[in-house]
Order: sequence, then C-alpha cells, then structure tokens
Amino acid sequence: MQMLNGLSGAVLEHNEVFAHGHTCRWDEDTILYFAKISSRIGHEAPWAYSRYGESMSLLEVLFLGRDLPYSCLSRRIN
Repeated sequence: MQMLNGLSGAVLEHNEVFAHGHTCRWDEDTILYFAKISSRIGHEAPWAYSRYGESMSLLEVLFLGRDLPYSCLSRRIN
C-alpha cells in the first residue's frame, strides 16, 4: 500500500510517468521494474475492463532481484 501510494503521489504531484520497461528506485535496496500486461486484462481488472474495454492497459510492478533477475536489465537496449 505504501509503495502504491508513493507511486501515485509521484504521478499526481510531480507528473512522473511510468511505462513498460521503466525502472524506479524504491529504496536503497529495491529497484522496481514496470511491465505491461497484454493478456488476460479482463481477468486481472474486470471492473476497469468492463468500463474501458480494449483501450485500457495495465502495468505490473516487479521487484528486481525477487520477481525478475537483475540480468534482464542488462539485455535491454534503452
């Protein structure tokens, strides 16, 4: 809850943008990675999907080192 409140505050108060492939340092030990969910959106967020349909997209927040290996970043071309 604290992480999501912090991210939404960054968007609303500081106009930060998070999109697929972006990273964000949460604290000194934690890097977050944002990944677009492109399938099963209706299952993951049924209420939002019923309202917005195919125009909606979802971002998954992954913790590097726990949910995703750090080596995934070294393979990306930015």
